[in-house]
Amino acid sequence: VGLGGSQAGTLTSVLLESNDHYGNVVTKGGAELEGTLVSVDGKSLHTCNIDDHNDGTYTLYYEAEKMGDYFLAVRMEGQHIHESPFLVFIDHTDSDPQHCIADGRHDSGDGLKSCVVGVETGFVLVCADRFGNKCSVGGDEISAELRGAKNVTVEVLDHQDGHYTLSYTAIWAGLYKLHVLLGDDDVYGSPFAIVAETAGIHPPSCYVHGTGIYACEAGVEAQFHVQTKDKFDNVRPEEDELEVKISGPEKVAILRRYLGDGQYDFFWTANTAGQYEVDIQNKGVSLATAPYSANVGPGKVFPINCVAEGSGIKEGVAGETQVFSIQSKDMYGNKRTTGGDRFVISISGPSSCEAKIRDKDDGSYACTWSAMIKGTYWIQISLNGDDISGSPYFCEIFPADVDVANCTAEGMGLLAIKTGQLSRFTIHSVDRFGNHLDKGGDPWEVKIDGMEVIDDAEVHDERDGTYTVTYKSDMKGNLQVMIGIRGRDLPDCPFDVISDVKLRRKEALKRLEEKRSLKAKKGRKKQVEVEESSSGSSGEEEE
Repeated sequence: VGLGGSQAGTLTSVLLESNDHYGNVVTKGGAELEGTLVSVDGKSLHTCNIDDHNDGTYTLYYEAEKMGDYFLAVRMEGQHIHESPFLVFIDHTDSDPQHCIADGRHDSGDGLKSCVVGVETGFVLVCADRFGNKCSVGGDEISAELRGAKNVTVEVLDHQDGHYTLSYTAIWAGLYKLHVLLGDDDVYGSPFAIVAETAGIHPPSCYVHGTGIYACEAGVEAQFHVQTKDKFDNVRPEEDELEVKISGPEKVAILRRYLGDGQYDFFWTANTAGQYEVDIQNKGVSLATAPYSANVGPGKVFPINCVAEGSGIKEGVAGETQVFSIQSKDMYGNKRTTGGDRFVISISGPSSCEAKIRDKDDGSYACTWSAMIKGTYWIQISLNGDDISGSPYFCEIFPADVDVANCTAEGMGLLAIKTGQLSRFTIHSVDRFGNHLDKGGDPWEVKIDGMEVIDDAEVHDERDGTYTVTYKSDMKGNLQVMIGIRGRDLPDCPFDVISDVKLRRKEALKRLEEKRSLKAKKGRKKQVEVEESSSGSSGEEEE
């Protein structure tokens, strides 16, 4: 059997039978035999042991550790026996874990040291027996596993020639232990320490959060945070090339701070309210769900920037509701969009007035007030003790339309006149609140009859709310003067007038004094009514 070869490290025997010169079997021992096992390259020489069975047969034993071809030389009495030397082959024995060598060289790097997540990495395992002889056949029970936070399966490819290709793809970055086993035992060097490195930045996998990409306040620094990751959700360990672009009503400065481990803080401040687009890019590709629409709202109210608008702070008509609005603004001039500001309106002038304020909850305030007495009014608008822009305002209140019931007429032409001479009297246009009109245009009508009908009375508009009436009577006697507009006469109508050639001055003066006394009483009564009306129309401030 031993002439057919053996395995490394295995003691192998060869049975020798001795014959004489004629081919007869020798049945006794004692022959001088020797055996040597020499490698073909001559580098290895082994002396064989021989057992003499004393019956003409001998057993020769040889053993070698190195795989290869050997010459087995057997000599008797110094001479090679028949067919000696014999060519025998020493094959490798079973693979031994401590002699199986892993080689990390791979197209994607050294698979025994590091890898990049998402990239297939591998290594080669060459099996050998306990003597270091490389195995030439496959079939060994080779397995491997990458153990870490999450274990990774390792694929094994048997090339059927004693070497194996092992490959794996890590998904999670971090530290791993690579266990390579032959059966249940680790091969030489196992376990290996593996560093799974993060893949390149993957914009869709990055995370962006913070108020700076959604809602900000004018003049207040806005901030947002960026966490860069690879496509497998691993945090990037190093700084990447990020570009932030913010466009909107104004150009803004952007500050960047790198925190390490792929984390960034970005800061920006806009003074102009409005919609801004915030885009975070890596090499032209937007991160996460960018671009974002950030709304920059107005800041806190700033009294000096608030404004009042409307005719109600410029001019108006007595008795009518004066309307104006207040627009609340922040310190940058942005219109505020929420209510709650406690504006105070103080009005001083010819009469006492109070304003009403209605908060429209959109940053604007509807204001109303009214005055019964004509004249200039001082409107002061303040917030927290500070006047708003333009305050105080000066508003001119003009008289209302003429009210015949409050109008008066005076002059000698309504008392006594001298026959044959021009006489005159004056009409005063007054509104319903007792305000004397400052302009003309009222269609006053004058009718005079009695001893004669006078149709040529002339009404002259003085354009200041007064009207001068001139007429002449050619007959002595009593006259009645009617003064009115569109069929409505003055309360004192008709006026009884004496027409005489010789004017009785004393009687005329008496009548004039009576008229003045009556007018004064009516004036005092009207003033009380106006004040009561004005007080009743003033309301409390509405929030």
